[in-house]
Amino acid sequence: MATARMLCLLVGLLICSAVCATAACEQQYSQRTARILHKAGTAITAGDNRKALGVLEEFIAAYPAEEHFILFSYLGNLYVRENRSGEALQAYDQALTFCRKDVALWRNHARAAWDLKQYDRAADSLLEAWRLEPSDELLFNLALARIHAGEKESAAKLLEELLDRAPVGTDFNRIETFIGVCLDLNAAGRGLAALRRWQSRYEHEPRFWQLRAILHVRLNDYVRGAACLKIMASFGDLRDDDKRLLADLLLQIKVPLLAAELYEQLLADKPDDFRLLEQLVVAYRVGGRPEQALGTLEKALKYKKTAELLRQKGEVCFALERYREAFAVFEALTESGSASGRVSLYQAYCALKMERHDLARGILKRAMKFKQQRQEAERLLAWLQKSEVAAAHK
Repeated sequence: MATARMLCLLVGLLICSAVCATAACEQQYSQRTARILHKAGTAITAGDNRKALGVLEEFIAAYPAEEHFILFSYLGNLYVRENRSGEALQAYDQALTFCRKDVALWRNHARAAWDLKQYDRAADSLLEAWRLEPSDELLFNLALARIHAGEKESAAKLLEELLDRAPVGTDFNRIETFIGVCLDLNAAGRGLAALRRWQSRYEHEPRFWQLRAILHVRLNDYVRGAACLKIMASFGDLRDDDKRLLADLLLQIKVPLLAAELYEQLLADKPDDFRLLEQLVVAYRVGGRPEQALGTLEKALKYKKTAELLRQKGEVCFALERYREAFAVFEALTESGSASGRVSLYQAYCALKMERHDLARGILKRAMKFKQQRQEAERLLAWLQKSEVAAAHK
């Protein structure tokens, strides 16, 4: 989904025989034209499209007065079969000058325009076809053409109208296409309102709940997003991407240990996924499981030794009262040039816990250079001063 899956344009490609002139286009043709159409049709039946093309091209060049829409319709269809979309479009344009009431001709014209990425023209042709013979298929294809032409608001309106009256069993890809357009338009609320209207028809579809989750997340409603993914999980195992999203949402809404379970499941198949390891560290820390957090940190540091992970390792060691180990980690960060006010303050705490007050004082003076930690460093320095004065008077 950033997005819904886009579908290919499915306009029918019709290869007419000489007798397929419709009542809508009653242009008469001569015996000579009938014979050449029969000759081209025979070549097509034999699988020799190039021969059929040659027959028609020579005839049109030799008898320009014998113009008939079926000649150019035949020609366009053959050009499409030979992947000559530009020439096909020109042929259909010629055919449409003689006949503008043939649905198949407009559909084929749209197909050629689509192949040439002329989506505006494809949309116009599909609209003409729909006016002649309305159908949901044509309306959906028209919406797709408008999406590709950049007319997404118009496409969204068409799709919403189409889906509001769609029966149970409608291709769910159409729902995904509509939601994708809503997301592109930053109209997640509109998409969510539509899904709520259609819930009774589509709530049996796991993808329905996936789309609702995506929309809730876009609207920063992580609680409902997670709830929708849990409903989706009731239909069967979640795909890794959905499981990962659910874990991230659970972490956001302060259910860290459930998130940790999902991260562990994902890591069973992808043990070297650094991002998963980072998230698992956070989940265990927020969930009050420092031992598991430290174990996960050690695994992550084997793949990538970053200052952030080392800082977290120092903090977790401190929480576990492993002060010497924590001090060593913070000292290494300082020596590597990755010192910060937070690192300095934690290192000072470690020194105090180890009752190395002189060392703590020097570190606290360094911490005072950082604005956010200055007040706490001054408080601890004052406390140290009082402690020393009190000890001297004993």
